[in-house]
Amino acid sequence: MNYTENYQLPQWVASDRVLMADFNDAMSKTDQALLGLEEKSLFTKLKEVTVPAQSEDVTLDISGIDWGAYRYVLLDAALNGYGDCELRLNGSTQYSYVRLSDSSGSGSGFALMFMPGHLWCRFFVGKDASLPAQSVSMGKYLCYSNEGPAYQDIATLQLVVSYDRYYISAGSKLTFWGMK
Repeated sequence: MNYTENYQLPQWVASDRVLMADFNDAMSKTDQALLGLEEKSLFTKLKEVTVPAQSEDVTLDISGIDWGAYRYVLLDAALNGYGDCELRLNGSTQYSYVRLSDSSGSGSGFALMFMPGHLWCRFFVGKDASLPAQSVSMGKYLCYSNEGPAYQDIATLQLVVSYDRYYISAGSKLTFWGMK
């Protein structure tokens, strides 16, 4: 029997007997190597949600995110639908965003998203969950948001369309990543 160079995993040839012990040993080595890669990764998937049905607003429970464990939390939103929507923290409209990639535009909410489209919203936690939420959102426009609630107080994230005829399609996906 031959073995791989790096992890000494079995490389059977036609004349070899395949033994359960050899197979199990190879799987254990593979499992340990994958665990090592996972532990080295800077990114951890915190939550992934797929919008179940077409809607004018979607509310996500994100109370389980331990914001203080991460320097940054990244929202990766792949949105399908029609129109634009605002991102709101805890359903509040009192926070604002400013479009940085355009000379005009600001509004309530925490970021502005156009559909269909992709939005990346980077929250600057700095491993201090008592800080007020701040983010830079990159999509059709570059937006900066500040003066949000403390990260530790964020329980929900809500997407709300701007006009009655707009909608968020089923199958839109939101993924939260933590960066240590």
